[in-house]
Amino acid sequence: MGLRDRLRKGLSRSREAISEIFYMGGEVDEGFWEDLEDRLVMGDMGGEVALQVTDDLREQAAREGLKRAGELQEALARRLAAEFPVAERDPFSDLPSCVLFVGINGAGKTTTVGKIAGAAKEAGVPCLIGGADTFRAAAIEQLQVWGERSGVRVVTRERGGDPASVCYDVLDAAEREGARLTLIDTAGRLHTSPELMRELQKVVRVTRKRAGENLPVAVVLVIDATTGQNGLAQAKEFNDALDLDGMIVTKLDGTAKGGIAVHIAHDLGLPIYRIGVGEGIEDLQEFDALEFAGRSWAKRKTKAGAHRACDEGIRTCSTACPTDCKIPSPSSAARAASPRTTSTPPCARFAWRCSRPTSTTAWSRTSWRPARRSASPPTS
Repeated sequence: MGLRDRLRKGLSRSREAISEIFYMGGEVDEGFWEDLEDRLVMGDMGGEVALQVTDDLREQAAREGLKRAGELQEALARRLAAEFPVAERDPFSDLPSCVLFVGINGAGKTTTVGKIAGAAKEAGVPCLIGGADTFRAAAIEQLQVWGERSGVRVVTRERGGDPASVCYDVLDAAEREGARLTLIDTAGRLHTSPELMRELQKVVRVTRKRAGENLPVAVVLVIDATTGQNGLAQAKEFNDALDLDGMIVTKLDGTAKGGIAVHIAHDLGLPIYRIGVGEGIEDLQEFDALEFAGRSWAKRKTKAGAHRACDEGIRTCSTACPTDCKIPSPSSAARAASPRTTSTPPCARFAWRCSRPTSTTAWSRTSWRPARRSASPPTS
């Protein structure tokens, strides 16, 4: 499975939530805009971002005369991509460079350090790893395993040592050995603890002082995409305390919706350097805003004649559809729970149009508004 496929699979929750409103032949009416805004909010983008994106697309649709939902797909991807700021420099390719990895416990800092070190080694870049997480049990051992796997030396101290002193030692070693890329793993910090954040400020301050003017130091936040809106609170606290340079978003191959990356980039103006879409070293890739937006919210493709299931996957289309799409009809219990009449479209709960509309299946979203807040579908 390629990177694009892994990213597409990992962000399926966001894509499926959005793609249903881009059903074939859908009209761009008030219901469409309401649904789009709702889905963007549910994708962890936040109300402000969702409102701005929707308003901008409204203006574009009016300006360019776009009247079908499908015509707005590419515009949506480009609009979302515009939320991500472009990094002034990539600390992993603009060398020499020292990178401090910060974030809460479990975000994937140590794993990210190991993956980047492996990629640097493969590219022939002299690299050194520093283990400044001297508190977490087995943190040093985990980092050493990654060092062995990638063939990069790891500089550490005994458990319980001063992390700022470790950073000083790492930069000394990097200078002696001619390392072009120095990666320093720090201990996970609760962003709600002022004392821990002050200690991390000391680590950053000592590292920058020792590095001097000839070695740029980047402070990069590693954030778990599955944390949702809590990720925004983390990013704000770390940014206020450390003046972050950018971030790496991990675990996009899981249950993450992806919208939190848009929200953080919009609110804090932080560029994304890398994204993680799997466990392998090759699964940590450079961030491409348009690719990310397109894979997150691109329209789902269906086979000719197939119907789109209703949004919550509660029931599929009935065999009454004349296009004979071969999708199993709902059980008798489901049909009893959702009685249909001749005026009710096949997917009764949300009325998604058949992807091969005919005169008998051209259900209009304008005349039949999905009853998202109703317990039962409308009847005539």
